[in-house]
Amino acid sequence: MTNRSDVSEIELCREAWLSFAGAVPHEAEQTLARNECFFALILLLERQLGGRLVRWRVEFTDDGSRYRSQVWIRNAAGDLDAHEGRHDSSLVRSMLAVINRSFHA
Repeated sequence: MTNRSDVSEIELCREAWLSFAGAVPHEAEQTLARNECFFALILLLERQLGGRLVRWRVEFTDDGSRYRSQVWIRNAAGDLDAHEGRHDSSLVRSMLAVINRSFHA
């Protein structure tokens, strides 16, 4: 069962899909229905960036108080750009920060 914070993260993920891709595809909806918001965001990165998405990584602090997401994206010159997002309480929100930075770079 989802709780309020889960529902708001699901809606944030849907908003990101609509904003950057124009629609939420069936595969992403299925992922969100299973409350796998983070993976729905990885799907968004893959769909929008294709082969330019080289790598992604997440890190957690030992006490669970901070989340950090990173992606490496190949730019038009062929170099790698790293984008990072942090959030005190949400892995999903740390990745949303990365997506916003990488798509607006």
